[in-house]
Amino acid sequence: MLKRLEIDNFKTLNRFAMDFSPMTVIVGNNASGKSTILQVLSMLSSCVQEDFPAFFDRRGWNVSELRSKCKGKMDKVLRVAAEVEIIVNGRPCPLRWEMQLQYDLQSNSLLLVFERVQNMESEQILLEFSEKGGALFGRSEDTLYYPQMILESSFMKVALNSHTMGGIFPELAELKHFLTRMRSYELLSPDQMRTSSRGRAEYLSISGKNLPIYLKSLPEEKKDNFLLKLKKLLGDKIERVSTETRGKPGWVYMVVEEKYEKAKYRISSGHLSDGLLRLLAIVAISESENCSMSMLDEIENGINSSYAEGLIGIFRDMSGDGTQMVLTTHSVVFLDYVEKDEIVFLYRSETDGSTKAVRIFDTPELAERLEYMYPGEIIYNLGNQELVELCMQHMG
Repeated sequence: MLKRLEIDNFKTLNRFAMDFSPMTVIVGNNASGKSTILQVLSMLSSCVQEDFPAFFDRRGWNVSELRSKCKGKMDKVLRVAAEVEIIVNGRPCPLRWEMQLQYDLQSNSLLLVFERVQNMESEQILLEFSEKGGALFGRSEDTLYYPQMILESSFMKVALNSHTMGGIFPELAELKHFLTRMRSYELLSPDQMRTSSRGRAEYLSISGKNLPIYLKSLPEEKKDNFLLKLKKLLGDKIERVSTETRGKPGWVYMVVEEKYEKAKYRISSGHLSDGLLRLLAIVAISESENCSMSMLDEIENGINSSYAEGLIGIFRDMSGDGTQMVLTTHSVVFLDYVEKDEIVFLYRSETDGSTKAVRIFDTPELAERLEYMYPGEIIYNLGNQELVELCMQHMG
């Protein structure tokens, strides 16, 4: 599980730090940095699997726009640290992963300057990379050295292959396994979900474009679970969600069947509402296997607030089954079903505009109000400015 994230020099994240729980719900005004945190997490997952240019091209990112404008000088180094607790040989193992990356405007990439993975309990360094080269440090003689090289990814992408992950470096293997199983759904798009797709899919894509083939690829037991959750959320009017293959190329389409007292309807995905498509995607995500973290941006988009309790219940079940949930929302209704310790409030510093994170219900003034008000109710009644002032007072 990701326990803590530290970022310096990425958009509004300047000397930024934030702690995470099994389910973390991030709130704050527009442009406070909520989506940026999900972007960083997605980038960290990507960099142990592919080079930065591939990730940036897919996102349409220009590196020059990623450097923080909040600094007094144009710092060219991005610093990231993540504290992760993994399970190795049945025991919790706390690791700290640090990277320093240089912005390279000419190649529209990031160049790895320094990387280190350290066991926080034993203080043993497990991996290190610098301008001199890299090394994986195992027990006794199990140490691998690598020559000087220029990398546009994490050193873990290069050094941790099928050989080195075969039990020689179990902590590093588990860390990479955790990072590669992080799934971002921050760009879920109903327009993308309306299209057909083909092939097979082990998990839903970031935009949801492969929803039809993902549903088709689910085992029968998971398809049944998916439908049960959907009926519990939307009611028994949803009788079935099926997939159909049309044409020689094997394009797969999604069909929702509704049942009423005197009528039945079959509705193809091209004619489903935005909200229903997002609900279908979210419930489908809950049936994913082999997933360490799921990230969803603005979970309330297009969804009626009457489904808030049911959706938060689905997210909570996912976090209880071992999938860490990181969510953002503007909806105070959704927050009424979230535990106070799961809410992180973001705001922009009045000094330099950088993003700050605080668990607002750690402040005594707000904690007292929880005795007679819901979390969302408190946030709604106070407003952003008063919340910021209380946070600043609490942080000294």
